[in-house]
Amino acid sequence: MRPIKFRAWSYSLQKMVYVSIEAMDFGLYSLDSSWDECIRPFDSEDSDCELMQFTGLLDKNGKEIWEGDLIIPWGCKQIYTVSWHNYGWHLTGKFLKYPRELRWTEDYEVIGNIWENKKLIKE
Repeated sequence: MRPIKFRAWSYSLQKMVYVSIEAMDFGLYSLDSSWDECIRPFDSEDSDCELMQFTGLLDKNGKEIWEGDLIIPWGCKQIYTVSWHNYGWHLTGKFLKYPRELRWTEDYEVIGNIWENKKLIKE
C-alpha cells in the first residue's frame, strides 16, 4: 500500500510546504495552529494554499512523484504534468489530445513542478 502524503504550495510564501496528515481537517481548517504557512481552508476560494497528493511512485532517480510535478517519460523529450483525472494519476501536456495514464512500469524523471518552474511549462 502506498503512503498517503500531502504537500501544499503557499501563494503568500511562494514555497512548497509539506503537510502532516494529522494536522489536516478537510473542509474546516487547512492546517492546525502550529503551521502558520497555510491559514485558510484548502477548499475555500480565498485559500492561501494549493493542496497536492503523493502518487506513490518514484522517478528513475528515486525522487517522489507528486501531483503538479513536471516529468519527462523515458525516451521522450516532451514535458508532462502529473494530475488526477476521474480514476487515476495521468500525464497531461500540450501534445496529448487526452490524458495519458501514469504507469508504475515506466521510467520518469521529475524536473520540477508547476509552481516553482513555470518557465518549463511555457517551453
